Order: sequence, then structure tokens, then C-alpha cells
Amino acid sequence: MRILGLVLPMIAILASTATAGAQDRDRRDDRDRRGDRYRRPHVTVFADDDFRGRRLEIDGPIARLGPTGMEDKISSIGIDSGAWEVCTDDDFRGRCEIIDRSNSRLNRVGLEDNISSIRPAPPRRWRR
Repeated sequence: MRILGLVLPMIAILASTATAGAQDRDRRDDRDRRGDRYRRPHVTVFADDDFRGRRLEIDGPIARLGPTGMEDKISSIGIDSGAWEVCTDDDFRGRCEIIDRSNSRLNRVGLEDNISSIRPAPPRRWRR
């Protein structure tokens, strides 16, 4: 009985240490070499050219930008990580383009004030 009384607390300590180690590893895996950017898809869209004006940070799909107040108001896009599919209509319809680098003036590609939905692009669709 006495050995069991010593073993159970040791198992509890080891289990909590293993869990904390896994959480730290997961946090480290989310960051790149510099530690200040996320590897998961992340983008910031801006209402004005040159990454100015109202901004919205996005890290997942948005089928309808209307409720965010940014539908048909995006003029520049800052890609932090990943590639993004932007579409002119809700629910990822209409003209859709893959953007894999920041663009300070979306009018150059005919998308200024014309984006209604956005989502991370599947890797197979944009890698060459």
C-alpha cells in the first residue's frame, strides 16, 4: 500500500509534465523560424491601397464578407502566410483568384473593391 501511495502521485506529475510539454511544442509549431509569424494561413485585408485604412485580419474562410463590413471594399491585401482564394461573389462563387503574395493595389488585378468571399487556398490548387 505504501508503494502504491508513492507511485500514484509520481504518475500524476509525469502526466501533467507530458501535457505541458505537448502544449509548448504545439505553440512552437505554429510559429516560423523567427517566431513572430504564424504558419497557419493568415491574411490582413485593407480598405485602402498601400495597406492603409480599415483592416480585417482573417485566419479562416469567410463565405460572406458583408457582415464584416468589408464586402466589396478591399483595396489591398497583406499575406502573412499561406495562399488565399478570393472570389467576387458570396460562397466562393463568381470570379475566383488565388493570391499567394501581398498586393498593395488590387486594381492591378481587377479585384479592387470587388471581393465578397475569401478562404485559405488548398495547397494543391496553387503550388506549381
